[in-house]
Order: sequence, then structure tokens, then C-alpha cells
Amino acid sequence: MTWVNVGNIKGDTGATGSTGATGPAGPVNLVSTLNTADTTNAVTNSAIATAIQDVSNQIGTITSVQQSNLTILGS
Repeated sequence: MTWVNVGNIKGDTGATGSTGATGPAGPVNLVSTLNTADTTNAVTNSAIATAIQDVSNQIGTITSVQQSNLTILGS
């Protein structure tokens, strides 16, 4: 006796299952929900500019202290 490869054998389709539960909401698309009329909660360019200036000032202060230390060491 020999085996004969008859390919994939597919049976009858069974009864359709019930629909699954609805998944959770996806992430918010910030571009489509941007409210340009909200001036109370908006992050303005001036707030960002102030933060950048604060960081620049801190770096400048650190550099001045380091320069003073180098001067004390005779460099």
C-alpha cells in the first residue's frame, strides 16, 4: 500500500461565531483636536522662549563658575 498526497482537504464551514467586544478607544489625533481658540491652556511661544532663555542663563552661570575655577588653578 502507498500513500497518495491529495493536498489540503477542507471540510464544511462551521456555524458563524458571535461578534467580539468592542476594543478600547485609540490615541487622540492631536492635529484634528487642536483648539487654536483656547488661549487659557495654550502653550505660547513666549513661554517656550522664556524656558529656553532660562536654560541658556543656567549654562552661562555654570560656564562662569568653571572659568573662575580655571583662573584659580592658573589655567
